[in-house]
Amino acid sequence: MTPTLSIRTSLFALAAVIVLPLVGLGAFSIYSDFRAGSAEAEEDAMARAQAASQDLEQLVADNEEVLAVLARWYVRENPDAEECSHHLVEARSLLSRFFTLSVVDRDGHLLCASRPVGTDTSASLADRQWLRDVVASGSFVVSKPVRGRFSGKWISVFAHPIRDGEGGVTGAMVGSVDVHTFQAEFDDLLLPPGGVITLAHADGTVVARSEDPDRYVGTVLPDGELSEEQLLGGVGFNRTRGIEGIDRIWAWSPISGVKWVVFAGIPTNWIYGPIRRAALQRGLLLLAVFSLVLLLTVILHRDISRSLELLAGDTRAAAEGANHPVREQGPLEVRQVARQFNRTLRARVAAEQELRETEDRMRERQKMEAVGRLAGGVAHDFNNLLTVIRGEASLLAEEIPPESGLRKNASAIARAGERAADLVRQLLAFSRREVTRPRPTDLSETLRSLDSVVRSLVGESVTVETELVEDLDPVLIDPNQAEQMILNLVVNARDAMPDGGRLHLETRSETVSDGEDGSGAVSGLPPGDYVAVSVQDTGAGMEPEVRERIFEPFFTTKARGQGTGLGLSTVYGIVTQLGGHVSVESTPGEGSTFTIHLPTHPTWTRAEPTHVPASG
Repeated sequence: MTPTLSIRTSLFALAAVIVLPLVGLGAFSIYSDFRAGSAEAEEDAMARAQAASQDLEQLVADNEEVLAVLARWYVRENPDAEECSHHLVEARSLLSRFFTLSVVDRDGHLLCASRPVGTDTSASLADRQWLRDVVASGSFVVSKPVRGRFSGKWISVFAHPIRDGEGGVTGAMVGSVDVHTFQAEFDDLLLPPGGVITLAHADGTVVARSEDPDRYVGTVLPDGELSEEQLLGGVGFNRTRGIEGIDRIWAWSPISGVKWVVFAGIPTNWIYGPIRRAALQRGLLLLAVFSLVLLLTVILHRDISRSLELLAGDTRAAAEGANHPVREQGPLEVRQVARQFNRTLRARVAAEQELRETEDRMRERQKMEAVGRLAGGVAHDFNNLLTVIRGEASLLAEEIPPESGLRKNASAIARAGERAADLVRQLLAFSRREVTRPRPTDLSETLRSLDSVVRSLVGESVTVETELVEDLDPVLIDPNQAEQMILNLVVNARDAMPDGGRLHLETRSETVSDGEDGSGAVSGLPPGDYVAVSVQDTGAGMEPEVRERIFEPFFTTKARGQGTGLGLSTVYGIVTQLGGHVSVESTPGEGSTFTIHLPTHPTWTRAEPTHVPASG
């Protein structure tokens, strides 16, 4: 089944078809700008990182070469401490990049240095990691930044091994470099606002920084997802927050030969700020377009809705029972619908009139059947008595002499018997058309008033049980219709128990909900308050194919001449005319239960009940 859409839904769907592609294009454009901005920032950061790493790599290589020359001089000349220190002072004057130059033996003793004569040389440097690394590896080493033992400044130590004639490491030619020397390499790199260049050891220790170096040198960068192997293995990119908490895109480039890495970071705010502003402008433009489309959609929907309001109001009135035609005005399509609805309405009115007439005829015939059955039973008993009375009266009249006063009495008895017979015949012939007079009726009271009639109808072989609610909410119904409805169900139950059984009559109040969770719902009923009447028998029950047809007029399972098939259809007509519902549950061999739901009378206010003594 093809789903139908309301005019509102269709119009807004059309608006969505117009707006959503524009939103998609705008989103894709913004996404493309972000991608391009990220790529440009990564390229820019990498260019700066590689430029700085190349400059620093050359500086490290130059320092290694200088220290190698000095180490060879020391081995060749084997000077004493004074001569060595003098030579290093001269070398230091020519090599301003070094803060100090010194020679340390493998045990950490300072043999000579470029510091002034008289400097304490007794302090041991055996605890320095760079010395242990030189002795262990026999190769050039660059240390992490350390506080100079004599100067107290942040320095980085460059150490070249000094070997003896057999190639063994006897000590190291050491040059300490102030970390500010490395920061000078960053001066020529133009950085955007918030950009930063950081020189760090592979373990994260900051060696130099282009911004606020005194604060960060010697600190450790926040732990990231990158290992030493990844950092020293080649260039790469990462996005993370720096040690000061600013989100940046980082590019790194390692310095070959040492465990140093140059990081170049560009703030994401500087990268994405213009993109965000452009995205905001596009978003505002899209919002303006969306607002315009929405406004046009609302105006169009309002214009169409106006032409449908009168039609909808008239059709609602018709649905509630009004039979006046709807007004044919508005757009052509609406007028066509109105004309078609009027044709349908006229057909419905005619059909309802015909149905009412048919239901009236059905109720009349069913009433006659119920009264006829009751009258037939009474007439049978009366006729037995009247036969004796009339016969004995005739015999008595013949035996009494004409002149006797008793003969007159016997004739009076005979005449009374004839009048009684006429009364029975009139009762059997009773048939008249009644005008229904609905009024608030307590169905529990109706059942109580019919108790003797019900027991007479079903006979002594059927046990009658009642479960009637006191002060039951009233329903709006003609009392005669209520009695007819109940008696028809009782007669139907009696006929289902030819060998006797049990008849259970029950009344109760029920609240019917919309039943979204499956509870409180009754098929065919709108939500509301109802009175339920149940008639349950222990008869033979019904097969499904019979149960589906029981409310059809003139459908009966009785033998020909034993029923009209109008009893249950009359019940159905009364109940549905009152806005109620009748249902049946039946299993072959287990009996049947008929349940009637009738809406409570909403404007009725029950008077305080009058309590009377129970009669025996």
